[in-house]
Amino acid sequence: MEEFNWEAIVDDIAQAFKLAIKEKASIQRSPAFKITAAIPFLAGCEDPDRCAYIHLTALVMASRIPGVFAFRKSDLVKIKRRMQYIANFHGGDRGIIAQGMALLELCMVLDYKNDLKADLAAGKANPADPKFGFELDKNIKRLEKNARGGTAFDALFDGAAADGILETGYWRI
Repeated sequence: MEEFNWEAIVDDIAQAFKLAIKEKASIQRSPAFKITAAIPFLAGCEDPDRCAYIHLTALVMASRIPGVFAFRKSDLVKIKRRMQYIANFHGGDRGIIAQGMALLELCMVLDYKNDLKADLAAGKANPADPKFGFELDKNIKRLEKNARGGTAFDALFDGAAADGILETGYWRI
């Protein structure tokens, strides 16, 4: 298995996108970015570096062009629909990939919940709005429970990966 070197990956992304120091530091701290980069390495996917960089590129672009990547009514088909762009893996342990994607889903739904008041005030669609019927609190509890079962990603944080997500985080940088 290729070695996962988070600091080197962040340096490369920062250089490639000419990120400001503050943006680079934000990526460095982001559980979503770190998990996204780690999935192909921990799962033993083919070309994990290539996969990680492609997925991180999508996240950086989403932070830079939020209107294109923001939640849309077309995403109402399935709450995880927006994640399809960072869910392409070649080979690898499907169980570890599923763990990582579940942790990213937890990041996403916590972000929806965190943004709900501001989104409603701005007239933006947000799946945390009860009118969409996604029952986010129920989903958060389910995802948190599954994430606390011990995951391959716990070593990336100072304890359970779910704790790192709940303490620090959401998607955006």
